[in-house]
Amino acid sequence: MKKMHKKIFFIKKSLLLDNVTAKKVWSRVSSIPNFLLGNVISVYNGNTFKRVMITRARTGFKFGAFSITRKKITKKKLSKVRKKK
Repeated sequence: MKKMHKKIFFIKKSLLLDNVTAKKVWSRVSSIPNFLLGNVISVYNGNTFKRVMITRARTGFKFGAFSITRKKITKKKLSKVRKKK
């Protein structure tokens, strides 16, 4: 069998049906469609909603790629954690 050359995008039905100009998205695995260009969408990262501006460069990617779920640890905090252990 040959590999399929056409990529199939997954888009949740709620993005297609509702008005998504000021929409909150819980589905991080949904692909960003072209009709959302120029809109700001809030993507849930497990704790809070992160605002994502949809540009031409971001279409085709997943929503989850632009809302980071982990906190950044500075060197100062990292050294304190290591001293406790």
